[in-house]
Amino acid sequence: MALRFNPPPGWPVQPDFVPGPGWQPDPSWPPAPPGWSMWVSDDAMPGAAGASGGQFGPQQGGYQPGGYQQGGYQQSPQPGGYAQPQDAYGQPQYPYQQYQAYQYGAQPPKPGTNGFAIAAFIFGLIGGVILSVIFGIIALVQIPRRQQGGRGFAIAGLVLSGLWIIVVVAVIVGGGFSVNSNPPSGVSNPGQVNIFSLRVGDCFQNPPASQTALGVTDVTVVACTTPHNAQAFAQFDATDSSYPGSPALIKESQHGCQNRIKDNVDQSKITSTMSLHFLFPEAQSWANGRRTITCLVVDSTKDLTSSLLSH
Repeated sequence: MALRFNPPPGWPVQPDFVPGPGWQPDPSWPPAPPGWSMWVSDDAMPGAAGASGGQFGPQQGGYQPGGYQQGGYQQSPQPGGYAQPQDAYGQPQYPYQQYQAYQYGAQPPKPGTNGFAIAAFIFGLIGGVILSVIFGIIALVQIPRRQQGGRGFAIAGLVLSGLWIIVVVAVIVGGGFSVNSNPPSGVSNPGQVNIFSLRVGDCFQNPPASQTALGVTDVTVVACTTPHNAQAFAQFDATDSSYPGSPALIKESQHGCQNRIKDNVDQSKITSTMSLHFLFPEAQSWANGRRTITCLVVDSTKDLTSSLLSH
């Protein structure tokens, strides 16, 4: 029994076309209907003996797909009532399937803004310099790897941190310059100050003898151009490691202040109404850590209106 090629509807092949070995249908052709047999017996084709007229298909003439003899081997239909299409050599054929084309190499969408970059910017705004710098560096490393946004936030955080550092350094340097550049007179702010807060060059109102006998704790500092009767001209620390007692401190104060008056006080401004005085810590002050001895020039009248220092 001879077999003839049976093209499905829509295939542009001639009725007498016989596919060669390895032949495959054009992918643009429509797929064969389910159960369609590519090869049928000659007598089932139109025009053959005993064949019915018209186009032959799987729904015509009582023909059962796949129920033919081939080389003495009975090809049984596939489960479900139809035979699997085969080629001229009895090998299964499969309908052409169209696959969706995918574009390769396209960049995925960027996954948002890096969190470390945002944190660096926020800490840079509020002055968290250390955290801002750390988060900013982490963000700049992660952003190109993860293809994230936020590079501008990270850089802004680092810039703000740098500005904070500049401001802090400027304040520290400016404050130190301000203290060091003050003239020797009027160093302390005018008003009541503790005697241990007096500085060299301070002009003040010395308490009367009735008050000094009870111990001095505060004095009134004034501008040296304002009438006053006393000025601090030198300071040094007592040499003993433990409290030596008042007599020893008085002796050390007299000796130390006399040695310093010549170098620190303008001798042309010294008058007969002036005398050398000094302040030294008592036992309780010594126990509180006070060691400073302050040398003073005191005038019996309150008519001093300038500094007595020689420099």
